[in-house]
Amino acid sequence: MIDKCKEYLKKFLGQEISIIPQPANLTKKLPLVLRSNYHFYDAELFGQAVVFLIIKDDEALTPGRIEKHKNLISEKQNKIVVMVFESLASYNMSRLMARKVNLIVPGKQAFLPDLLIDVRKESATRQEIKVIPPIAQVILLWQLLRGDLDGLDTRTIAKRIGATQATTYRSMNWLEKIGLVKRIGVKEKIVRFCASGSALWGEAVKVCVSPIERVVYTDYEINGTKTGMEALSEMTMMNSDGRHYVALSKGELKASGVLVDRRYGDTCVEVWRYDPKILAENGCVDPLSLCLAMRHSIDDRIQIELEHLVEGLW
Repeated sequence: MIDKCKEYLKKFLGQEISIIPQPANLTKKLPLVLRSNYHFYDAELFGQAVVFLIIKDDEALTPGRIEKHKNLISEKQNKIVVMVFESLASYNMSRLMARKVNLIVPGKQAFLPDLLIDVRKESATRQEIKVIPPIAQVILLWQLLRGDLDGLDTRTIAKRIGATQATTYRSMNWLEKIGLVKRIGVKEKIVRFCASGSALWGEAVKVCVSPIERVVYTDYEINGTKTGMEALSEMTMMNSDGRHYVALSKGELKASGVLVDRRYGDTCVEVWRYDPKILAENGCVDPLSLCLAMRHSIDDRIQIELEHLVEGLW
């Protein structure tokens, strides 16, 4: 079952996902009712810690009970919880989706609201993936932070943000399709955003995802854009936890030649979906990307500081 899940996610999300059995010392800390109903597997999706739960008996638990279990495990392990079913009746699927329960039925459905992903099998030849393209997110955040893209044509925007014209055109098509921008004109169409400031942020945050694709660690010295708690402590009243956090693009990490580890190292390296330097300021990642990267933190102090950080932008 877990192999089917890995292949399904790889096909539609374009990522090689490592899913491993959860260490027994973590699972045994959970109540017996949870351990007896699920098999536990750990993974990462877009830089977020995820625990996949394979339900031992699909018919033994109601959607309400599954939701309670999901919330309890998420709270205790500080991870996004995804339920994996071999099969699922349509009425139960609808009830679980209404409760915002992350679920996967390999080959049929991947509904992951905590990651803003919805993949559905609409026909034998067409599946729909609702994940914002990295450059589309850069365009939105650039406009929110600097406000100088409205009224420009796509070619000029591509040059300004340092992206290729082809990638920028595809990203604009995506943004226009969901109603966040309009292109006006005949030959040289100019871009108009649906809103500005906090109003645009309110719409953008519905579709934007964490910029983190994966997290690794190293003991080697590595240059990068400051992120995580290190960046948050420079932007707010939050104290640093003493660890060094850097954000790099995949290309930067590869070019560095630094050896990294999935779990151990003094420096935390966030590998981003887009180049963090595009929006960086004063050696730190931009505040909106930082907010998106840390918005699933369960630390109330972090959430308060992130809110203040965003409120101070407009």
